[in-house]
Amino acid sequence: MALSEKQKLNIVKWYTEGLSTTIIAKRLEVSPEGVRYTLNKMGVALRSRADALRILPNVAETKYRYLTEEQKIQAVEMYHNKLSTNQIGKHFGVTSRTIKLLLNKNGIQLRSISEAQIIRSKDPDTKRRASESHKQLWLKPGYRENVIEGIEKNKIAFNCDEERMASIKGIIAGMMLGDGGLFIQKGGRHASLYFEHTMKQKPYLEHKANFLRDITEVLVNELKPSGKNPNWHVRCKTRTNPFYTQLYNIIYPDGKKKISMEWLSWITIEGLAIWYMDDGSFQRKGKSINLYTCGFSYEENFMIQSFLQTRFNLNFDIYKSSEYTGDNPEYIGNIYYALRANRSETRKFFELVRPFIVPCMSYKID
Repeated sequence: MALSEKQKLNIVKWYTEGLSTTIIAKRLEVSPEGVRYTLNKMGVALRSRADALRILPNVAETKYRYLTEEQKIQAVEMYHNKLSTNQIGKHFGVTSRTIKLLLNKNGIQLRSISEAQIIRSKDPDTKRRASESHKQLWLKPGYRENVIEGIEKNKIAFNCDEERMASIKGIIAGMMLGDGGLFIQKGGRHASLYFEHTMKQKPYLEHKANFLRDITEVLVNELKPSGKNPNWHVRCKTRTNPFYTQLYNIIYPDGKKKISMEWLSWITIEGLAIWYMDDGSFQRKGKSINLYTCGFSYEENFMIQSFLQTRFNLNFDIYKSSEYTGDNPEYIGNIYYALRANRSETRKFFELVRPFIVPCMSYKID
């Protein structure tokens, strides 16, 4: 907007008294650029950055100030006492960035994002803002209906019939034997399921993701090559859900995946097919198949071997796949196992799983 002559004179007066262009702009409800433009037009030379910094601490209206040596020590102690940089900044009347720079200068490693979020969530101001925001959202047309619809959708794992539940569990058990994993984010309440494949196997990943969409929303992302994965790959990750938390407590009893008959017995033929597409291979020379169970102990492999024989009448042998030869002393002596089926057992296995093999993975049975 155009400034009146009185406003222009006030800008010159306030600026010569030591106010910054930002403070003047707030007083007149204009932009700082407009104030600087007016000063130039009125023939007033702008202060250098050094002069501006010398004046700022003495101006009553400014939000910016410097910390004394005593306040710096207090700020570090407050951070160690689990206060956030934002809370400390408000206490001393400085920005959170000022506190972060102070901590970095003192060699203090900043908390991870998840740790900071936990602390922030306990801040009374954060709780108040979140409550007010939720109240505003609740008043928006359609918001309540969408929330209720989402809750009902997430209940499918508990509301579906017994046959559907058995099918979902059987498929997830196959994923857990293969490339799938369950995890609970630090500070989180419920678990989610994830797995990755190469870009060539994206149709297969989508095939598995479609099963999980019956439970909750699924996110599929393409990831660029990195140090661990030199090729393009694709990742599937579900939303958190109490159903996955129940599975996590069964499959990861001590925070590590462990075979037990409680969840191994869920596996269906379709789950068996997914396990093979994830971690199986066809040896053309011997017309045999391998199921790589390297992450499990010999006792766990024996449990899987017994289960396959009892449930599906499939006879697999346990053999030593490899032995650790790296530099980490923690793993020296570790032996990794796998399961192998001979030619006749391979034929029986293919007859079972062939109807469930995804086209892009057919090379594993052709």
